[in-house]
Amino acid sequence: MICAFGIGGVALSLAIRMPFLAIASLAMALIPVPMVFRPRTRVEVQGDRVALYRQPFHTNPALWIAMVCGVMSLSIFAAMAAGASQAWRLAIPAVLGAGIVPVLCVASYRDRGPLVISPHGIEFGNGARYAFDDAKMNVSHLSNGVPALTLEGEQSGSTRSTRLLTRAYNLDFDSVASTLDHLQECCADGRAVTPAEIKAMLTAVPPDVEVGETVTITVPVGAG
Repeated sequence: MICAFGIGGVALSLAIRMPFLAIASLAMALIPVPMVFRPRTRVEVQGDRVALYRQPFHTNPALWIAMVCGVMSLSIFAAMAAGASQAWRLAIPAVLGAGIVPVLCVASYRDRGPLVISPHGIEFGNGARYAFDDAKMNVSHLSNGVPALTLEGEQSGSTRSTRLLTRAYNLDFDSVASTLDHLQECCADGRAVTPAEIKAMLTAVPPDVEVGETVTITVPVGAG
């Protein structure tokens, strides 16, 4: 729907000889592009740790929408500066679009990767670190129903929390949550877990089960 609306806007803008608005409409038509590409899963063993990499730019919705909003806003502002007839009517969406860009960019920067998991703790791309022997993990749901895992711990004398969304890494939420919970138990019991085992648990695909049902699955462990 958005793509069709954007293409229609390109045709209309060219028909009324407003090329800058045609560029803005073309940018709007490109909003669904990240959904065209298949999500990537990149989990690598690096020494005694496992690194989880986020989606590249062209499949990262936040960065892509930020780019699209930026192009749309600049095009509208250019049309206004060029004195295009009635372009001033688009000032409000242009300002709103320009305001969205820094918000999405800052959010993407704060959630940058990779996410590194070791037998003893987890380190986010923004530098936040949590040790399994003293960190707390809580499961919550966003307003759109997407599950999230929040890690909380003491850092530099103050309590800090970081939210983990697994869809950015194209991994199953239950597999990641179960892996971190298992690593926390192993750390408390003094049991050693190899990076290959961590990778196997993270990338395991659980079977379809009913709500509230618990299953135990066996995963093959490779060399890395």
